[in-house]
Amino acid sequence: TSLDLLACLRHTIEIIQLKYPDAVIDVQSTLQDNNILADEFHFSNMLYNFLDNAIKYCDKKPGIGILIAEEGNDVLLQITDNGIGIAPKHQKRVFEKFYRVPGTNRSSVNGFGLGLYYVQKICSLHHWKLQIESTVGKGTIIKLQISRA
Repeated sequence: TSLDLLACLRHTIEIIQLKYPDAVIDVQSTLQDNNILADEFHFSNMLYNFLDNAIKYCDKKPGIGILIAEEGNDVLLQITDNGIGIAPKHQKRVFEKFYRVPGTNRSSVNGFGLGLYYVQKICSLHHWKLQIESTVGKGTIIKLQISRA
């Protein structure tokens, strides 16, 4: 259905900040039209997963920057965090079912390695392009290209 991306994002941020009130989340948008075609339930869960991971895998005060912009006929949703980052050899594998990056403190981070697998599935079913860039010790950038057609 037609979904207001910015309204959905703001709602998800309100929910995530109930769990993590100290997280700083900055949203910048240059969109003229905030509407996309998406499954609202799964899109909201995907956004929550991105934000939750950005905060859980951070060893300092979490800072997240979200950029929403037009990219041709598509929408670019970019989420940048200041977390621990992901080594290059693990970046493609984080979307595999049950995969968790070795060496992360599993006792302090709950999960089964399903979150990003789920996110990849949602993107695939919507025909969206998902990309990850990460530097160990500096953080991660998630880029989601949402087609409007």
